[in-house]
Amino acid sequence: MKLKCITNNPMIIDKGYPDTIIISGETLQVLMAVKEEVMKGYKLVSHPLTSSIRPDMSPYKTVLIQVEKSGVDPESLSMINSAIEYTESLINNQIRNYNWDEESLKDFQYIDYDIIQNLIP
Repeated sequence: MKLKCITNNPMIIDKGYPDTIIISGETLQVLMAVKEEVMKGYKLVSHPLTSSIRPDMSPYKTVLIQVEKSGVDPESLSMINSAIEYTESLINNQIRNYNWDEESLKDFQYIDYDIIQNLIP
């Protein structure tokens, strides 16, 4: 199975994985880009809401999709739509803005990387 990586995580980007779509933006923008690919017939390989860190708190997200197109996969579409709705609801109800220091940002990058690294060949 050939994979495509959609990410805004500098740690993933620096690894130079082939077939990576680099998103400049936060988690919601990554999820929206994943939905565009799902609508083209790609299938989710990793869940868009991994880890116990809420998507409105972590600025980094990586999602893997299967490159072989097979028509719109209803399960992938449902998962990504739910992830987008959940993320939007958290952002819209956010009481405070998070201004993470560099060390915290590196931690978020590592958490995202650690979750996804075993799936990337």
